[in-house]
Amino acid sequence: PLQYRAANPDSLGDLDAELATGQVFDLNGEYFRQYRVVYVGVGINSVSEIDVQNQTFDADFFLWFRYQGEQDAENVFFINAEEPDTPMPEPIDRSEVDGEHFAMYRIDSTFSQPMDFRPYPWDRHTLTVGLQNVTLSENDVVYVPDQSNLRQTQAERLASGVDVTRPFNQVPSWIATRVRFTQDTATTRGTVPDPRTGAPELRSASTYNVQMSYERDVRAFLIKNLLPLALLALVTYISLFFSPESAATRIGFSITSILTTSVLLQSISSNLPDVGYTVAIEWGFYTYIALSALLVLVNITIDRWYKARRYAAVAQLDRIARVVYPVVILAVVTAYAVRFG
Repeated sequence: PLQYRAANPDSLGDLDAELATGQVFDLNGEYFRQYRVVYVGVGINSVSEIDVQNQTFDADFFLWFRYQGEQDAENVFFINAEEPDTPMPEPIDRSEVDGEHFAMYRIDSTFSQPMDFRPYPWDRHTLTVGLQNVTLSENDVVYVPDQSNLRQTQAERLASGVDVTRPFNQVPSWIATRVRFTQDTATTRGTVPDPRTGAPELRSASTYNVQMSYERDVRAFLIKNLLPLALLALVTYISLFFSPESAATRIGFSITSILTTSVLLQSISSNLPDVGYTVAIEWGFYTYIALSALLVLVNITIDRWYKARRYAAVAQLDRIARVVYPVVILAVVTAYAVRFG
């Protein structure tokens, strides 16, 4: 539908021309400008890949417009597409009833999405598909979510547009939890040069966004990646019950723990892009590496004291190590459970 809203005369281009065409009318010294409301709907067919290395995702969806007036309302581009210059495909359906246009497109493309991996692997991301008009400003057209989308339950939004019996999420180890349809405004460079500077002038453009909330399947991740570390920690703890005469063997277990943990950490970190911060899971690995390094020192001390026949001191240090080791591990696990559980 066509609507009017108050407008600042300074923000209008050729005021006299717009008054003459009826785009603007004057009411007691206040100016009101006509703009079109375009209803935008989206049915997500699939999200087939999330590439955390390149921070992109692949999405296939139906996109439709309902509006009155010229077809330039469909002249949009995707703000965060990997190739934003890619033209819109031909519509798969188009109709007009009582002056209202309906056009549906099928989009299958790759979109970029900045991601924050600090809570990794408890990270959650909002994957966004955003669009705005190529030439029309917010004074000309406003994109709003279609009522058919707003009336949907989350279960309906999470279902595939081509097969409602299955979810649109097709990415292993990721869980789609929520879909939102929102409108916003962006300040962009227009296509008309500013007469004062010669540069493209700034304009406000209406934007429409589909926001898909995703979280990692943490349980599967922890079982796959941390089970080897848990078994290694258990074996290292068992080595603390070896006789002090076997201190060299105990030292070997601790050194093996350091090396193996470093390899596991490298394997987990290789799944991420080159970020300049420490992610959540790395703190746990660093703590265990430090604990294993401390065990190396403890076992070296036990070896020397045992050879010096300081048996009482050896027994006491053994007891301390056997208590502190599991307590530290339990404290780390508890801290993660409290923070991310």
